[in-house]
Amino acid sequence: MTEPGPMGHRAPVQGEPETERKSSLGGRSASAAPAGPVARCAPGRTVRLLVVDDEVMILRAVQRVLGRCGYEVEACSRPEEALGRFLAEPYGFDAVITDYRMPRMNGVELSERLLGERPDLAILVVSGYPGEVDTDLAKALGIRGVLAKPVDTSQLTAFLARIVPPQGGAGVSSAGG
Repeated sequence: MTEPGPMGHRAPVQGEPETERKSSLGGRSASAAPAGPVARCAPGRTVRLLVVDDEVMILRAVQRVLGRCGYEVEACSRPEEALGRFLAEPYGFDAVITDYRMPRMNGVELSERLLGERPDLAILVVSGYPGEVDTDLAKALGIRGVLAKPVDTSQLTAFLARIVPPQGGAGVSSAGG
């Protein structure tokens, strides 16, 4: 049994086999591979993400999908709000996922401000407009990756597994940061 999800995709009702899941973030539906094990950086420590997108439906879908994958997600619909939350607790997040095209501050501008405070922060910029993000500039700034929407859940979780430190190091520490 499935329930309607944002952007017209169908999401499984809790308890439904993962193989039936259809999920994409920010666009067309796409089949998603099973999410795999719960995302953990180290025993007893959940990966904490800051997700920024001015489209609230997409933001809530990302929050729900990544939450089901085991991530702790802090969602912000305005880049200024995300910057404020980050500055209040710069080592409270393991990674940031931000949309590129947003009012007042785009995702690369936001990333530059975040990386100015914490150069080791893992950041992923997502854009619905292929070619819009200058990937050379993004790489030079320290942005770990740029993905095009729609982003398949398995693609996103695989990417996060590559960019988030496996233990200790940057991000949320088990000793309280």
